[in-house]
Amino acid sequence: MDPRIAKAMLMLEERMSEDLRIEDIAKMLGLSLHHFHRLFVSESGETPAGYLRRIRLDSAALQLQWSDQPSRSIGHLRGYASQAAFTRAFRDRFGVTPLEYRKAFRRQQRCHCDTIGAFEISVREVESFLVLSRRFIGDISSIPQYWERFLEQLPPAQLYPASAVYLGLLHDDPDVTPEHQTRYDCAITVPQDWRDRASSENLGLNITTTRAGLYACLDHVGPPDSIPGSYDLLCRTWLPRSGYHATDDPAVELHYVPRHRQNPQQRRFTILLPIE
Repeated sequence: MDPRIAKAMLMLEERMSEDLRIEDIAKMLGLSLHHFHRLFVSESGETPAGYLRRIRLDSAALQLQWSDQPSRSIGHLRGYASQAAFTRAFRDRFGVTPLEYRKAFRRQQRCHCDTIGAFEISVREVESFLVLSRRFIGDISSIPQYWERFLEQLPPAQLYPASAVYLGLLHDDPDVTPEHQTRYDCAITVPQDWRDRASSENLGLNITTTRAGLYACLDHVGPPDSIPGSYDLLCRTWLPRSGYHATDDPAVELHYVPRHRQNPQQRRFTILLPIE
């Protein structure tokens, strides 16, 4: 992905609650509005305004599932000036009102305490990571291919320490976001002196910082088709009765052993779910 569009996406994601003007984003990137719009559509398949509207509503849907925040507050924190505007936009996307969506999810929810007993879920403070990353958009079944492309694009290994950690950043719930629009970042930790390096842009990569804060942590071990089950256990079984709720930040997959050195049929990594 063009690093300018990846930066634009990060700006939109970090400022969802603000009254953003697309022309201001284009200006910050040094692009004309026309060129920015054309490039954004080419890279993402959506207009900038359409992308912002979708991530706001998908984020709202997750908070309606996972938290007890009032619907009005959820809409306000995602840039909607009134409950009526939020309800109208939400119904246009999901076919039901926010309250109907929450009630339907709660009716379907099933918490099996004995299921959690076989797994250890811990809550801990996690520091932020400075990472070199690349954004991908598409079906989560393509994640192995994303990693292959990312690893091919990395600079020479001697430029970052052998202790570097590989991270996957999953921004969307495939049960909420259409599969072909799921956002996933492949990333590797880099030294702090990389923060102002412009050379990463020449590689089509970006320097970003992950969130520091509280996370629910689950160690996943198993074949690729078992990964969604680990996320379901953490997000749909543990989270609703934990007393915490998820933030709008992406879930993080920590790979202490690089994915390309793992048995593809026995993935090992830690899932970190951002909570508060």
